[in-house]
Amino acid sequence: MRHRRAFALTDLLASLAALAALLSVTAVTLADNGTDRDRRQNATQLRGIHQGMVTWANSNKDFFPGMNSRGNIIENSPEDTGNSGNGDTAEARYWLMIYGDFFTPEYALNPVDTRAVGAVSPQRGPMGAVTYDNYSYAMLDIAGDAPNRHSEWSQTLNPQAIVLSDRNCSDLNEEEPFSVWDEEAWAGHILWNDNHVEFSADSIQETRYGSGDLNVDDNGDSFDDLFTIDTNDGADALMTFSKDDDGNERAVPGVIENEDGTGE
Repeated sequence: MRHRRAFALTDLLASLAALAALLSVTAVTLADNGTDRDRRQNATQLRGIHQGMVTWANSNKDFFPGMNSRGNIIENSPEDTGNSGNGDTAEARYWLMIYGDFFTPEYALNPVDTRAVGAVSPQRGPMGAVTYDNYSYAMLDIAGDAPNRHSEWSQTLNPQAIVLSDRNCSDLNEEEPFSVWDEEAWAGHILWNDNHVEFSADSIQETRYGSGDLNVDDNGDSFDDLFTIDTNDGADALMTFSKDDDGNERAVPGVIENEDGTGE
């Protein structure tokens, strides 16, 4: 009569080790799948916001929200911007689209952005003002003397012009930007004016705004930093997350200064 071999302690330990390894792989896979899902959702929301901008432009002489049909910045008022700021602020532009039902307030929030307080809540009557706590995405800066950027705040379908991106989470004038996807360096989604979205680990991009030149140096290398004003003529991108009461950008490193203290 044959006897079954007892289940030895070594067999039990081996089985537990194999189970632990399997659970570890499963946990990593689920985490990766969650990140992939969040990134897909984030890209979808950026495209949806841009589609809302294009719908707006169809009845506004091709200009995106924040500009009137003559291409001028909308001034702050309870009726026009909900006291969210002038039309060159991201807050006012989000207010216009959310109040106009071009997308839901939740659509303006990155699915992994824990820094944003939450979606703005439409109240009875006029909707409450939008603040930088109510949205996650930066918009192309159209403030000041920036004719090339102004021309891109419209439906040009330019595949080399950036109009939306994940925001820079660093404080004003910090040297290195970072994002909700990477707390040590900037990495995030970038939406171009032809509605395509890319995930990039580099805040320096090759761009062309309006009828300007391609933003590369003499060696052909890109030099357009999304979160730093390299030039004052609007020839480069500048993604602004919000502005304070004095009109200064928040979460944007700022202007590169010459030795005499003037901006380049």
